[in-house]
Amino acid sequence: MNTIGNVSESQQANLFDVSSTEKRAFQVPASLSIVGISNSGQAAARLAVACGVKSVLLSDANPKACLVDNLLASHLKIEVGHHEQIWHHAEHVVLSPGIPPHSKMILRLQEGGFTLWSEPDWAFLNQPSHVQGWVSITGTNGKSTITSLVAHVLNQLNPSVQAVACGNIGHAVSDVMHDALTHRH
Repeated sequence: MNTIGNVSESQQANLFDVSSTEKRAFQVPASLSIVGISNSGQAAARLAVACGVKSVLLSDANPKACLVDNLLASHLKIEVGHHEQIWHHAEHVVLSPGIPPHSKMILRLQEGGFTLWSEPDWAFLNQPSHVQGWVSITGTNGKSTITSLVAHVLNQLNPSVQAVACGNIGHAVSDVMHDALTHRH
């Protein structure tokens, strides 16, 4: 499986700051905080639960944040309307793509020594060994078109390759890794 990623400019700031050495040394944390409860945040939470993270906090400042499905909710702590618990829950934080990279909260987390990962970083760290590679596409215009085209070309050139277009197009990267981890792709 190859992953074809379409990412926003806010994700570019953190995207793949994770070195291959860090990935080899990576151990799934016992606890994890995830900021943002939309599609990417819930995908990161599903992947965390599948990878064995014991305590997951989903946090969203929007009091009208989308609801989490019941199966996922049974494994998580959820806070909406503020980010108070995040400072006490975990040393590792996954940031959804809608979180501005230079927001006061991000700066405060960095100053506090928290390990920050973008949602694609989190997926990369938990990539199963049978996932062969990634292609990341960034930019201002045309990402969705190019992402779809690259996935289509890779799938046509080699039918044994399963290139999956994901990121800000279709599935969150963490959902693709979750599916690969649980052998659904």
